[in-house]
Amino acid sequence: MKVAHLTYTMTVGGIETMLVNILNEQVKIIDVSLVIINQQVEYSILSGIDKRVKIIKIGRPIGNKNPWYLLKLNYLLWKEHFDLIHVHHPGIVRFLNFPLLKNKLCFTMHHIAISNDVSFLKYYKHIFAISKTVYDDLLSYGYQSSIIMNGIISESFIPKKENQDNNEFRIVQVGRLSHAEKGQDLLIQACVQLLKRGITNFHLDFIGNGPSEGYLQELAQKYMLQKYISFLGNKPQEYVHTHLKNYSLFVQPSRYEGFGLTVAEAMAAKIPILVSNQQGPMEIIDNGEFGFYFETDDVNDCADKIVQIMNLKTLDILTEKAYNRVRELYDVKRTAKEYINYYKTIIANKA
Repeated sequence: MKVAHLTYTMTVGGIETMLVNILNEQVKIIDVSLVIINQQVEYSILSGIDKRVKIIKIGRPIGNKNPWYLLKLNYLLWKEHFDLIHVHHPGIVRFLNFPLLKNKLCFTMHHIAISNDVSFLKYYKHIFAISKTVYDDLLSYGYQSSIIMNGIISESFIPKKENQDNNEFRIVQVGRLSHAEKGQDLLIQACVQLLKRGITNFHLDFIGNGPSEGYLQELAQKYMLQKYISFLGNKPQEYVHTHLKNYSLFVQPSRYEGFGLTVAEAMAAKIPILVSNQQGPMEIIDNGEFGFYFETDDVNDCADKIVQIMNLKTLDILTEKAYNRVRELYDVKRTAKEYINYYKTIIANKA
């Protein structure tokens, strides 16, 4: 079986991290290629891909309308004779020679749909949803899908030791700095609330970068939080794997979230979780059974929950349960194999 994964870019983000992990698992079983349409490539991400994966770069400048790149893309897809083309951004279908490739296309929806996404879904014969939340969202638009839960390399995370004491309560948020979606500004404002309550023994690290990085840094400076907040920038997966255990709490304050890969990663590191009550993260923590949550967009509730967690004497039972849950449900080995099983069915039906 010969499969191509097709994406616009390979930069730092949840989709890209997931895709690297799936490629590295699938190449152990099938012939896998990665096709990148645009020039936007982070080579630290590519360096983590198994050398057996064939990487095809189309090299299109973002927004460029030169048909040469489209011809190059379609020619290479035709030349390689792939059995299946697995697309990871819905609009990519615009660039494909539809009569030639339409029976080979499948697509994964990685987030809650927006209007632009929905307009392209009709062109895919098979759609995957990364969570029950995304499945239900697709169904609301009239599209059936198959649920394959996103996965992480759970065994790569060094778990936090039980009863690990630290005088400073260390908070971490990992992901793309895009506050309109991910809500990092809410977390900064929650830190302001902590200080107003006389709580000073904390520190917040943001790991990642993105379009809101400058805005968030200015917001931290506005509230004079430089002593309490650090922006660490992008870090390789190996850094996250080994350093999450050093934190007291992981917070995901998203305004919109279809899943929450970094939430599962924190669970694998055995640190407590606090998420906004968006459906994706709530699905991962099973509505509070394996973590804590606050009301979306509510800064005071976020601060309240942080204080509550700070005052809990032991969280070991909860984090152990969360650790077992993520290894059972959200391991990338299972994700990769489930995709391959579906590939076989799609190819058999196509024939």
